[in-house]
Amino acid sequence: MYQNVSTAFYKALDRGTYFKLLPEIITKAIKLNKSNEVDFMQKLCNEILNSGDDNTYYDDSAHSNLVCLYGFCKEFGFKNPSSSELFDLPKDYYHHANDCGNNKYARNFLARNYRDGTGGAKIDNQEAFNWANESAALGFTSGQYNLGYCYIKGIGVSPSNELALHWFKEAAKVYNSMAEYNVGFCYRNGYGTVVNQLKATYWYRRAASHDDGLAQFVLAGRYHKGNGVNRDVHSAIRFGICAMRNGQPNIRRTLDSIFSNDLYVWYNW
Repeated sequence: MYQNVSTAFYKALDRGTYFKLLPEIITKAIKLNKSNEVDFMQKLCNEILNSGDDNTYYDDSAHSNLVCLYGFCKEFGFKNPSSSELFDLPKDYYHHANDCGNNKYARNFLARNYRDGTGGAKIDNQEAFNWANESAALGFTSGQYNLGYCYIKGIGVSPSNELALHWFKEAAKVYNSMAEYNVGFCYRNGYGTVVNQLKATYWYRRAASHDDGLAQFVLAGRYHKGNGVNRDVHSAIRFGICAMRNGQPNIRRTLDSIFSNDLYVWYNW
């Protein structure tokens, strides 16, 4: 059962799924396997404990991924009432997942932990940059995105908009919607490149096509105002509704503006 959940989790990670959506994906996968959170966590923990002699780790990517998954579940509140857990802190699971398998996912989670002070880690910008760099070096799209984020924000490294754009583009090659949005942002504002509103719109639309709510929010405003595109109220509404469905509550203001100033839309929608 835990293998099926692991497969769903890592497929979502490889697609560049938003971090906040991953716990829901795990929960759905657990239910599809006709199980519950506690049973899943106990079985996963037992598999980790029993996979080596005296609970030692070995160089095995499948085992490494299970350790990393357990750390993620622990970080996001999944409960295991058993007292047999190996570690108290999520970050320790990520460290050991990397130790036993050079785990690109664990490296990326550690980058986020040290950047934000989560998972039991203290904020350490240099560690955050180093782990993002190591995850990106293994070709992980979210690691590449986070490395770009470090460069654009100057986290553990001197700021470089050019390198930020480079890494956002690398991550966008495999349709990471967060990276696609940020490439659009760079073209829109001239970060690491010259301002190009046509390219900005292209990248926003690409991110929106991969269900990125923030890109949909931006496109609704651009089509409503005619910024970088021909004004198109119907497209503004379409992207606005998509953005609302994808958790962008501030889009209501844009939609209210459309319907208050463009009453004819009601007759043509």
